[in-house]
Amino acid sequence: MYSKTLALLLLPLGAFASPVDNEARQVRPLTYEGYEAFKVDITSSTAETLKALEGIDYDQWTLVHNRHIDISMAPAEIAKFKKLGLQYSSKMKDIAGAIRKEQEVAGWSGRMQANGLPDSTWFNSYHSYAEHVQFWKDLQASIPQHSQMVSSGTSLEGRDIFGLKLGVANSTRTKKAVIWHGQVHAREWITGMTLEYITYSMINEFNRGNSDVVNFLSTYDFYIYPFVNPDGFIYSQTRERLWRKNRQLPPRGSSCYGVDVNRNWPHQWSTNSGGSSTNPCNQAYRGASAGSEPETKALTRTVNNIASAQGIKLYIDWHSYGNYILSPYGYSCSSFPANNAKLVRLGRETGDVIGAVYGQSFTTGPTCQTLYAVNGGSLDYVYDVSKAELSYAWELRDKGEFGFILPADQIRPTGEENWRGMLYLLKNM
Repeated sequence: MYSKTLALLLLPLGAFASPVDNEARQVRPLTYEGYEAFKVDITSSTAETLKALEGIDYDQWTLVHNRHIDISMAPAEIAKFKKLGLQYSSKMKDIAGAIRKEQEVAGWSGRMQANGLPDSTWFNSYHSYAEHVQFWKDLQASIPQHSQMVSSGTSLEGRDIFGLKLGVANSTRTKKAVIWHGQVHAREWITGMTLEYITYSMINEFNRGNSDVVNFLSTYDFYIYPFVNPDGFIYSQTRERLWRKNRQLPPRGSSCYGVDVNRNWPHQWSTNSGGSSTNPCNQAYRGASAGSEPETKALTRTVNNIASAQGIKLYIDWHSYGNYILSPYGYSCSSFPANNAKLVRLGRETGDVIGAVYGQSFTTGPTCQTLYAVNGGSLDYVYDVSKAELSYAWELRDKGEFGFILPADQIRPTGEENWRGMLYLLKNM
């Protein structure tokens, strides 16, 4: 059964309680009243702009190298920020209001369809973690002969990093794998919903006999892990909507929680390209050591086991926001994969297909050159270490108007356009 309200997200965590959750329960949820977001133009260099911001307590939303940086801050910081003399524009004047609107529920029926799938009104609203878990169990139950629930391991707080394996058994040859990861950054709620829409559509079309989808599931095994940072996701739903990292305890000498799991993969972890931080309070904090986090350990082990058993055709790590399809490398702006031309071409063509649905333009290319440097990211690890043929980081809607707080009425169109793009990529890769 599913509830019809997100109000439960503001209640104590109950069954999800843990020592770290107990710490969180000492304070009231952050309301973000008076918080604002700004787009800061980079008029000289990225380094100089970041240097100018050092005296401000802000949350970095995104950064496009040498172009602009999106940031948000508490009311007490706004006056100080405006005195810095930077070129900026207002991005979101009422973050609290945007969050309230995002959490409005628009008629999820809770019913199951005749084909065994949940009713599609699921995609009208965002949902609690417990509801998401049940949704994936229902997806699996709708196609039991060609699917199974799988586990990558457990999070820091002991939650299952669950997934769905989807594919038609083939006794004559080994099938290569397609692996999708979502919600590694807790506040990027649209990623989990989009993976649900794509998987839902794939199962629905398979059951209807869509020849392309039948061929996909006969050719590849799909491993879909929609919530690889469950602790952080729950924290973002119950305490701080814009929380990004996992819930790792602060290191000695710091009061800041969390590690960015997508800066913690044990490959090019400490490369000096500005793609991660050694500061525990930074949103891109890479952790005490390479691969230190339980989530990272679980995911690397799972990916490598799949790679050893059957090889990886396609890996996608889903994120928001900005509308990007990014390929390796993140750790270097001057090194490129052997099949860089194919990666970039497929990314560009897929972005064009997505854009043709609702007019959302996508930017594509190698991560470091196109967006910013990333050290210790899954994209590079899975390509270099796990030897995936194709590896992408996929940044969903929007281009910056709402950022992470994407209104619920954009869930379905985001799913629709990316499902169309995924059909193209799977058919042409």
